[in-house]
Amino acid sequence: MFVLGHLLRSLANLLHYLLQLAIVLFLVRAVLSWFQVDTRQPVIAFIYRMADPILDRLRRIIPPLGAVDLSPIIAIAICWFLDSFLVPSLKDLGYQFLK
Repeated sequence: MFVLGHLLRSLANLLHYLLQLAIVLFLVRAVLSWFQVDTRQPVIAFIYRMADPILDRLRRIIPPLGAVDLSPIIAIAICWFLDSFLVPSLKDLGYQFLK
């Protein structure tokens, strides 16, 4: 059980960092939508490739309100929820296995 406890704690930490990175990615993607950017730039293309598949799925569920796209806000809220609920739950479960 010792190994499983450390594995769960490590997965929780990894998930935390990935969710924080996703939040930054969605924020940058939302700000980029305000400007005309060259999507052929490698960094810009990477941001679009990473964020758009998730945002496109959310756009199918939640249509835009006029010119306002709510999908980045919803994506960030989902990431915050997972980071505040799932990550501590995994850490606590990992600590339970270490006892």
